[in-house]
This record gives sequence, structure tokens and C-alpha cells, in this order.
Amino acid sequence: MKKIPLVMLFVLLLLAPQAIHAENSEGRSRYDLKIVVDVENFVISGTESVIYYNNSGVELDELYFTLYPNAFDDGEGIPAVIDEETYPNGFDPGYIDIEVREHEYSIIDDIFLKIDLSSPLGPGETENIYMDFEIKIPEMKYRFGHYEDIIYAGNCFPQACVYMDGQWALYPYISRGDPFFSEAANWNIDLMLDRDWELATSGTVVKKFENGLLYEYEIEAPLTRDYAFSCSPSYESLTGDYNDITIYSYYMPGHEIGGAYSLQYAIDSIELFEEIYGDYPYESFTIAETHLGVGAGMEYPQLVFIDSYYYDIYDESFFEITVVHEVAHQWWYSVVGNDEYKESYIDESLAQYSTLMYFKNYYENYRESYYMPYIMDTYITHADEAVNIIDLPLDEFASDPEYFLMAYIKAPIVLDIMSMYTGQEEFLEYLSQLYNENMYSIIDGKHIIDSMNEHFGDAMAGDIFETMIRTDAMPDAFAGESFKEDGHYNINILYINELEIPVEVKLEYSDGTSELLGPLTNYTGTMEKTIERYVIDPRELLIEENEDNNIGYLIDKPVEKEDDNDYVLVGLALILLILISYTIIKRKK
Repeated sequence: MKKIPLVMLFVLLLLAPQAIHAENSEGRSRYDLKIVVDVENFVISGTESVIYYNNSGVELDELYFTLYPNAFDDGEGIPAVIDEETYPNGFDPGYIDIEVREHEYSIIDDIFLKIDLSSPLGPGETENIYMDFEIKIPEMKYRFGHYEDIIYAGNCFPQACVYMDGQWALYPYISRGDPFFSEAANWNIDLMLDRDWELATSGTVVKKFENGLLYEYEIEAPLTRDYAFSCSPSYESLTGDYNDITIYSYYMPGHEIGGAYSLQYAIDSIELFEEIYGDYPYESFTIAETHLGVGAGMEYPQLVFIDSYYYDIYDESFFEITVVHEVAHQWWYSVVGNDEYKESYIDESLAQYSTLMYFKNYYENYRESYYMPYIMDTYITHADEAVNIIDLPLDEFASDPEYFLMAYIKAPIVLDIMSMYTGQEEFLEYLSQLYNENMYSIIDGKHIIDSMNEHFGDAMAGDIFETMIRTDAMPDAFAGESFKEDGHYNINILYINELEIPVEVKLEYSDGTSELLGPLTNYTGTMEKTIERYVIDPRELLIEENEDNNIGYLIDKPVEKEDDNDYVLVGLALILLILISYTIIKRKK
């Protein structure tokens, strides 16, 4: 590892940690960052003081922190493709140099900091950790890097790993998905930046003042899973409000229209998601244009990055989809967390499903404009190319396209199917309850399955959900035997497997008109018109292996005939009665 240069020692002394209160609010860890951003040399230097709170329930002899910038320190095994898209000017390393005070420490697998504790840390106890660090920012298009006057610092500050199920979650930083997992903590940041540069940040700026040639920002980010920022001397900005939330949009010159659209998309999204899920619990939210390269957007607490390319196509729906999806992550990932390495489908499917709700709320043709072209058609086209199992860790998917198809496409389809099973309104009530009962905590697949079964009672919704995420089984309905009699109709829907999901049924009448019913599993009623035929799942909302059996016709109900067996039984009874009578009479004689 590189050593921190002597020229930075003066800065580090200025940033030496101040006394931190021993008490800890709400049983959370606390991070105090004091950093200086060197915009000429692309270096972030500073100190990090941590009050680590042990909520594991067991004694800990050691702690682990992430050192993600080291994933970019050489050309081997970095979590990005080394090409002109990611490194327009050739490979440039990034890394973090770190020194821990008062504790023995070591670097594990390049990206983890192991800190040895002098005595066991019991449940509910805290440990103070002090670090000095220098982060070298690479020139690259990614979550972490700089390019064309924008610095973007995502996933780059040391953060405690999660201890769960008897072990530390030490996941490799791979290029697939978002391989991150963290607990909500209280963050306080003191950031110094060139006065000619604008700052887009997680948390809320509570104070900004001049400090020599720099601006000093005091930032508070309570109950937050991570801290990130971006900055640029060219940033322009727009500001909007919804309720007590201030929304910021930062964009580059020439992208004013895209900046305005992204601001409005964010306001509309926050308004809707507050209505259907629950309150956005922070004071501000920020959208920042950056250079993500292969990615369209990336979520951080109270801050999202949107790739610069999409500001040039703001008039296309994918720009809106991207912004809305990242805003939805503020509910699903930021407030309600999950293990994004082992169960990445949780936050991604909920963000995608939230995007569907957005388009359903604001667009009459939401299925044609969003659901069918971006979700359903994508799955139908590529389903045969994938293993078709949603609930897999990132490293067990065969490829990046397979991961994308499962987490971003099939998983939200499953949630949409669940809403048909339970009813749309009831399903949103469930998600609202899931959100409000698990704010700032971590949920997993078992929690969702159990809570579904509990919330929906005897409906066994959780079991159906589990089948669809952990196997390749999907609902497959077909037309059963259906009858008509004097304008009275009985339409039966049968299923290939146990996933009996209510479906839409289109009744086609003999006069050329039609009517859409459902979702339902059977239909009994009287119609003035004559039904020519009916079509199950006419809008292809389910994923079915066989859609050729979805058209049904009604046949005349068979006339109930008297059973000849009844006469036989009556005859036998009479014969038996005669024999008994004859026997009795004969005995009397």
C-alpha cells in the first residue's frame, strides 16, 4: 500500500478527531468524517471517527470495515470492464491509504480493514475507532472516479461490515449488480471543497461558510446506510420542494432541460411513493449528473447519480424510468435495507415495481409505454436463455444478462402477479406495512415470505411468492370445461400447477363486442348477450409456458337425466321386502 505523503500531515492534524460523546442514540453506530477534496490532484484526505455499536447479540473480538477504493488499484480483478467506455484515457488506478490509531489492524483481501480489539466487545457496547486516510480518485466512468470536471465519490469511505448469522459479510466487490450491504448509522460530515466547485451530497447541508480558499460544509445524515457525494465546477442546479423535502437537481451546462425534467420526475415520484408506502424521512433529496459509464443510474442514501448520456435523451422514456427507479431505492435499500449481494432481487424488484406504480398512476397507457416493452417483452424474449431462478447470490448467476433478467425483469413480474393474487389495493397496503415496520433495518426473503402469509391470512401468499422466486415455476392457466344454459354462464379456469393466480378473462360476444373481467379464477353469471368465446389472460400478464390453451368455448349444459341405477335399487328393495314378507308369513303357518 502507498504511504500518506508528508504534505498531507498538516491537513490531517487540522482534521484530527474531536471528542465524541460516549452515549449512542437509538443503538446505532456513528461516523464523523472530516475531509478535504483536492480537486487539482483528485485526492480526498481526512479522518474518520467511528463509535461502533455492537448490535450482533454476541461478543466480538474484531471488527471489519470496507476499503472499496482498493478494488481499483490495479488492472486485475477490478469491478468494471477495462475498455474505452470505462477508461476513456486508459487505465488509471484508484486506492485508499489508511492508518488506524490505537488499534492493531491489517488489510484483508485488499478491500477489507480488520481491526483487532484489545478486549471483547459485548452486545450493546461501543468501541471508538480513529482512522486517517487518503483516497486517490481514478479517472474513470463509474460510481467512484472523475471525468470531465466531475468527481463522484460513491462507495469509497471506510464503513463497518455487517455481522449476521454468526459471521462477517465480507463480500467481494464484483462488477455484477450492487454488491453492497450496510446498516443504517448516524453520519456527520465536515467537507472542505474549492469555492469554485458545487457540491451534491447525501444528507443535509446544515451550514456552509468560507474557510480560506475553500468552502466548508457541515452535513448531517442521520439513520443513513452510506455517505456519497459528487462535485463539479460546472454544475448548474435547480431546486424544488414537496411538503418539507427540498429536492435538488445538479446537471452540466447544455443539459438544462434534462435537469428540469429529472427534478420534476423526482418530485412526482416522492409524492406518489409517500402516498402508497409512507413518508420519506429525510429533509432533502439530490439528483446529480455524473459519468457512470455502463450504468444508467446508481442509488445512494438521499442522493442518486444519473449518467450524463441520458441527459441528452431526456425526451425518451428511459430517462424517466431511470430517475424514478433510483428515487424508489430511497424506500427500498436506503430506508428498508437488504443484503444486496445474497438477495439483490429484493430492493431491485421493489424499485422496479414502484416504477410500474409510477407509470400506472401518471400514464393511462402505462402497460404499453412501460410494462410491456421494458418488462414483459424483455422476459418473454430472453427467458429461455436464463436459469430462471430469481433468489440467487450475485456470483451464482451465469452471466450479467441473466442477473439483470432475474432481478430487474422477472422479479417485478412476480410482484405484479402477487398483486393480482391478493388484489392491487391489498398488496400496496402490505408493502406500506412492510416499509413502516422495517424502517432503518434489514429484511430478507424469509421475512417477506413469513410476513406475506401473516398479512394475507389463509391466502398463503408467501408460499406462492416463495415458489416463484426459488423455483422456475410460474402460473399457467388454461380454459376448463365451461357451460351455458338459458343465458346463464359458468366459466372455469384450471391451472397446470399449484400457483392458482386470478387472471383476467375477456368475454367475446356474438355481436362483435367484448368485455374484460377479473382478475378471477372462475365466473358464474347471466348475460343478455351471447358469449361466442372467452380468452384467458388476454393482455398476457402471466408468464405461461403454453398460451395455446387460453381460448375457451361454452357448451350447452348437459340435461340432468334420471339415473337408471335408482330404478334398479328401488326394484331390488321391493324384491327384498317381498321375500322378507313371504318368509314371515310362512313361519306363522
